[in-house]
Amino acid sequence: MSQNPKLFPVFLNLEGKDVLVVGGGNVALEKLTALSVTGANITLIAKEIFHPTREFIKNINTITVIEKEIELKDLENRFLIYAATNNGFLNAELRKYANQKRIWINSVDDPLNCDFYSASVIDKGSVRIAISTNGGFPGISKVLRKVLDIVLPDADVDLFQKIFRLRKELQEKIPNGKIIIAQSNNFTACDQHINCVHSIEQFEKQFQLSEIIFSGEKTLQNLYTRYMIIGKK
Repeated sequence: MSQNPKLFPVFLNLEGKDVLVVGGGNVALEKLTALSVTGANITLIAKEIFHPTREFIKNINTITVIEKEIELKDLENRFLIYAATNNGFLNAELRKYANQKRIWINSVDDPLNCDFYSASVIDKGSVRIAISTNGGFPGISKVLRKVLDIVLPDADVDLFQKIFRLRKELQEKIPNGKIIIAQSNNFTACDQHINCVHSIEQFEKQFQLSEIIFSGEKTLQNLYTRYMIIGKK
């Protein structure tokens, strides 16, 4: 076994899956907020539920609330479990039982009792980016998320959506043949930006495509213009 194994990044489809959250405090609220948009069938079990958590769940019909002490039998038949407690002994007990049942469990802020770690996530329309530090320093993930939020401004969301629509149209119209998608910009003020072009026409000439399917440009934040072409060689 490797001494420093790398985590395997994956995005789970939780729609219709049975997910258990243990605990009713602020940490549980954070997990419930993230899970509420996945389509999962969520069960929250806690002896005490904080007011903000209660306010959040009262209008979400995919969350079932059971106010009681957690029991091992409550873990039965779950697809995924989040233990949002501050009790290390309880977390260890829950993980041991969950592993016996071959169920993945995440004990929040308790890496030793985790089968997986939650990532810090940034959403830009249909683009979702997840950042992890192997459970070592979640605070760094949050800082990187803020940096990416700046690097990928909301103005790019429309561009992403346009690209996705074009890709779908291309797949329908051109099932065969080699397609080239290229992107550049005129942001010459930054030394790290290489191969910049000054116009969409210059960009088209660089590739010498036999057929141009799409050619367009978009000014971003009044700082620079981004160019994109799609065509056949």
